[in-house]
Amino acid sequence: RVRDRLEAMARKLRMARLGPEIFKLRHLLTHDNAVGLGALDRMTIPEYAARRFNDEILNYLFSPLLRGIWATSAHDHSVVQLLWTLRQMTYPLYSLDTGNGSLTEGLAQHHDMRYGHAVEHVADRGNHVEVDYTMDGARHSERFDACVIATPVPTTRKIFPAMRGVQKRFMEAIRFTSILCVHVALSRRPKNSETALMFPECEFDDVAVVYVNHNKAPGRAPAGKGSLSLYFTQEWSADKLDWHDENIIDVAMARLTPHYGDIKPLIEDIFVQRWPTFVMDATPGLYILMDEYHQSLIDNPPARVQ
Repeated sequence: RVRDRLEAMARKLRMARLGPEIFKLRHLLTHDNAVGLGALDRMTIPEYAARRFNDEILNYLFSPLLRGIWATSAHDHSVVQLLWTLRQMTYPLYSLDTGNGSLTEGLAQHHDMRYGHAVEHVADRGNHVEVDYTMDGARHSERFDACVIATPVPTTRKIFPAMRGVQKRFMEAIRFTSILCVHVALSRRPKNSETALMFPECEFDDVAVVYVNHNKAPGRAPAGKGSLSLYFTQEWSADKLDWHDENIIDVAMARLTPHYGDIKPLIEDIFVQRWPTFVMDATPGLYILMDEYHQSLIDNPPARVQ
């Protein structure tokens, strides 16, 4: 017993190292600034755990956290991704009561938003930017002083092929994960009070996390009703994107039942969401390229297309 208590105390002392490290990096690991992260991008998460902690902390803290936020394995991924995520867990989180969709709805109220315009090509013509798009089957072209492309990277590479230099190298290095999600609407809420269930990859090779949406914030589900979102890992999802919905739902139910009991009689709606482009696959070296890209913006005059 004394030995067990000593080992438990040693594990807690190892964990205590995280606090000062995250505090030291708090101004770097933020939402609005990624400059300088390349200096930390020197090892994978398992390498970091082996140097500073142990396999238990890797398997039951780092792994569930990475899977819970990014739906990906802690192995082969940059320690920067872990440190940034831990920083967000350490300081107050934010959430939109009405969901992320309210952000775009709010922006649309104050700007000239055009829907159904499929942009096909963006070109820097020197003194203006030319944007070609299709609307209602007809092609159009308009001129603008400048253009900010805020689309997923695969789309950006397609509509703006004239990227050059560091910008092109950075964009071509980015790879995205693909995942499957199962969303469940319930006629009443389970009694469980947790916001999320996280699953360590040493025990589960399929499910990454279950978010209990009605416990996340007010307005995420109608009063008295429940909402669950189960996210599978990118590794499990990669070759199952074309599975039938029924097969995916069966696996989801097998993971939900031990925690919430037989919820099938409570289900009012259920659907499978396929995300071919989910999040950036942050393997080591990507943040170094990100720093080089940012430095290129400082060294060169601002381009009309960003």
